Order: sequence, then structure tokens, then C-alpha cells
Amino acid sequence: APTPWNGETATHARLMAGSAVSSHAMVGFFWRIPRWRIRVQVGQYTALRNNIAARLAASWRVTTRAELSAAADYHARSFESPALALGGMVDRAGLQWTQRLGAWTGSVGLGWKRYQGQDGIALGHDHYLAAAAMWGHALGPWELQVGPFADYHAMTRRRTVTGVLSALLPPGEHDPGLLLSGSYADAGLRLQWAAWRRALGAAWTPYLTLSVYENTRYGAEYQLGAGISTPILGPDRLRIGFAQGQSENGLALTQQIVKIGYRYYF
Repeated sequence: APTPWNGETATHARLMAGSAVSSHAMVGFFWRIPRWRIRVQVGQYTALRNNIAARLAASWRVTTRAELSAAADYHARSFESPALALGGMVDRAGLQWTQRLGAWTGSVGLGWKRYQGQDGIALGHDHYLAAAAMWGHALGPWELQVGPFADYHAMTRRRTVTGVLSALLPPGEHDPGLLLSGSYADAGLRLQWAAWRRALGAAWTPYLTLSVYENTRYGAEYQLGAGISTPILGPDRLRIGFAQGQSENGLALTQQIVKIGYRYYF
């Protein structure tokens, strides 16, 4: 019989146009027991400075059509602005309820984020709410999903920027608005085919995502993502992807991000 747990090592790197490469090297375990999926990882976040990183994720299958999931990250990447991508990081925690009804999948979630420099000096906080409803349809061996989504971010910032992040701003500029936007909301449509993460035994999988939405601060925005996920040696996954758009930041900045990830299971 298969064991209820597996170990894994994972390395993920991202390169954003105009900034240096940042990466996470993690090791951990995940458990599969009736109704539960739990993943624990610890490692190092390597960027302008090096920091310990950790991640905890868990999901509970409440019924055959409903699931409650939670996740927390310590010293994760932040792409809210180029300076945060280079010299910042984020701690975050979130909770989500997912409900399936026929071809539709609905979700509601809430969460908290704390932004800081890689020297540990806090920059601001974000409390958010999110909701989505996706209609699914088989298209080839993978599922096509499309539907509306909305989110609201209540963001607070320090009055001035200090520490390592201040050195990344133009001379004489210490306005936190150059790093984090104020509060905002998004509402729009999302289309996705396949997924960035796939099960261990799955063959090669392309994925495509497109979000088109209205931002209350900056108007019409978009986010496009595409890539491929495939096994290489057997119990592993290689993921290569590209993203372009504004949805990973609240400053209406068009960003191009290359993502490379490798995970080995043992």
C-alpha cells in the first residue's frame, strides 16, 4: 500500500525584467490521509540578502463537493513593485472555502500579508477578501475554466521607507507609495486551461491563464501566464513558465516574470 506521506525537495527561481534573480530552496514533507492534505517546507530565500523561509499548507475535504484550505508563508517573494521584488519579502496567511456544484466551482477567501525589507524592517500590511466562480469544461485531456472574480485589498503603509528598501529608491525619495499602492479592488474575468501545479504521476502538461479586470485605482488591467510542467527523471516535476501583466502588483506596472521550478519526491 502507498505510504501516507512523502518527502520532497524543491527549488524555485524567478527573474523579473529589470531586477535580479530570486530563488527559494526548500525541503519538506506532505501527507495524504483521508480527507486531509498537509505540506510543510523549510529552506532559504536567496535574493539581495538571504533569509530563512517556510511554508505550511493544508486542505480538509469537508464533503465530496466542499473543501476548506489554509496556507501560510514566511519570507516569500513579493512582486508588488520592482524594489520589493529585489529587496523585499512578504509573510502571509490565508483561508479559503471551495464549493463545487455541477460544472461550477466557487470559492471565497480572506487573508493577511505583511510586507518588509530583507533586513526585516516592516513596510506595510494588507488584509484582503477574494471570491470567484469558475465554469469548467473538458478540452482535450485538461479542463478549461472561465468565470468572474473579484477581490478587495485594505492596505496600510508606513509613513516613510527605511533600511535596505530605501537604498533601492531614487535618491531623496522615501515615499512608500513607490513600493505599495493604497487600498484597491479588482473585478473581472479569468480563463485558465490546465494548471501550473499537477499531480505527481501526470505526464507533461501545458497551461495557459488570462485575467482581464478593472482596478479601482488604475482602470483596465490584465495578466497573462503560460508554461509547461513535466516529469524528467521519474518522481519529479520541472516547471517553466512566463507571466506578463499587472496582477501581481497594485501599482499598474506591467511586469514580465520568468518562473522555473524543480521538485523531487522521495
